[in-house]
Amino acid sequence: MRNIKIAVCILATQFIAASANLERPFGYFVSHKKLIKSYVWNSKPADVEAFARYIQDNGKNVSTSDTLDIAESVIRSASCFEVEPRIFLGLIRLESAYQIKAVSPTGAVGLTQFTSIGAREIADQLGQRGPDYANPNNTKYFKSVVRNCVDKKWKNIWDRAGSSWKSQKKLFLRDIKLATTYGAMLLKLYLARHYTEGDIKQTYFKALRDYNGEPGDRKIWYANKILGYYEDLSKD
Repeated sequence: MRNIKIAVCILATQFIAASANLERPFGYFVSHKKLIKSYVWNSKPADVEAFARYIQDNGKNVSTSDTLDIAESVIRSASCFEVEPRIFLGLIRLESAYQIKAVSPTGAVGLTQFTSIGAREIADQLGQRGPDYANPNNTKYFKSVVRNCVDKKWKNIWDRAGSSWKSQKKLFLRDIKLATTYGAMLLKLYLARHYTEGDIKQTYFKALRDYNGEPGDRKIWYANKILGYYEDLSKD
């Protein structure tokens, strides 16, 4: 009888532990050392006029004023988070054809085609739900970059539009800086996850697959397409 009671206690303990694990929040954690690395691939500085011409040549009905704003914001965001600006420019081309109000069939919105999942992840990296959801050192890094490089007057999206994705996505459809900042942050997160020492092309290939997130070979095509855009942009 005593053995039965012991067995019951063990099972109960295991059940409680399992339940706790199920309730434990899941966050996206990457190495801080890898996150703060520079992933700039091309040593040649990005040129606003060249980027603007590229947007005009490859975008869909983008106005002249929007073209310049997008070019400047892409370069600024990429510079702040130390990701390759030409790859980031190519990513936006494939995601939205530089249409600020782009909406995909699956509901992704804006220049960098954000979803509720992506927006929540970046909010976690910025510390909205606390240290259980992101490496605290990474949160400090992202906050510092946003406030000291992107915009000293930056206001978090949940403070601007609440926690509802329905309200937040409206901002992505009109705010160029928000779209490029979040896009650059998400790309940086995936780069840190897949960092391969001495092979930046492979690092970008894997990070771009994650950014796309589609099943099967589609994400492979996606990553290769953007790397092809990068090669074209690097010729200028």
